[in-house]
Amino acid sequence: MASLEAKIPTSARASVRVCESVYDGSADLSTQGAALLTTMSMITELEASDDPNGMKNALIQALLDYGDTLVASDQSGFEKVVLNLAQVCTDIVSGEYGQ
Repeated sequence: MASLEAKIPTSARASVRVCESVYDGSADLSTQGAALLTTMSMITELEASDDPNGMKNALIQALLDYGDTLVASDQSGFEKVVLNLAQVCTDIVSGEYGQ
């Protein structure tokens, strides 16, 4: 069990912190402007991190897709990008990426 737990990333990784902020509601997504500002801040944090490239790139792409959908006000595509972001974050927090 200890070896399995060792593979799960902690909040020492920027990717995990970003995902946790989305999950726990601390990321300000209350308005379109706030969500875009938060998304850009998350991407900046990820780019500056030393997270494994697979983890970082997957999350950056999911956040870019989310931001693009916000800017375009694409209601039909919004569910798809939110579900993709949730899937990427689930993979990151569970240890799927970056190992």
